[in-house]
Amino acid sequence: MGLNQNLITTAILATLTGAGGGVIRDMLVSEVPAVLREDIYAVLAFGTGMLYHIMIKNLHFMKISTTIFLFTASLCIRLLIIKYKINLPGANKKV
Repeated sequence: MGLNQNLITTAILATLTGAGGGVIRDMLVSEVPAVLREDIYAVLAFGTGMLYHIMIKNLHFMKISTTIFLFTASLCIRLLIIKYKINLPGANKKV
């Protein structure tokens, strides 16, 4: 946030960081990356990045509390997605 990025830049960087780490993890254990199987994984990272930007830049929340809150919220959402096998519409279609 120190480079004065705009909202979309922050969201894209959050998505690349979240999805990139997951891709590396999956490749190390010889699995198909989750981001290629589940569209919602990248969407959650994008949304969390946007919320972070809005909360820090526009609403002037404290960085540490915002980070802890968004991490906890996105982790809970991710766990619910895994438990209930939620996917975006059309993500299960075969090409």
